[in-house]
Order: sequence, then C-alpha cells, then structure tokens
Amino acid sequence: MVNPGDDIGLVDEWAIRSVPTLVLVEGGTEVGRLADGFQGGDAIEAFIADHA
Repeated sequence: MVNPGDDIGLVDEWAIRSVPTLVLVEGGTEVGRLADGFQGGDAIEAFIADHA
C-alpha cells in the first residue's frame, strides 16, 4: 500500500492517476490494474481471480 502524498516516485513509476488504484504485479511486471474508484470486496476478489 502506498500513500500517493508520501511517495511521488512510486506514483510516477506506476502511473497512478486516481485513488484507490489496485495494481497486480508478477515478476516486476504489471498484470492487472483496477482504478475505478472504491470497489467492494466481491469486485476485488473477481478482479484478482481474473488476473491471477
């Protein structure tokens, strides 16, 4: 978890444009991104299942 106000370098590196943003990373490479505002637990679980 990153606070965008505290680590602007990571915000730039991962192109974070909205909060909250969930980025799934495997082996240093982005494999999925969810940046549609607040999502409930079911939506997050479905996103992870689709990208894991």
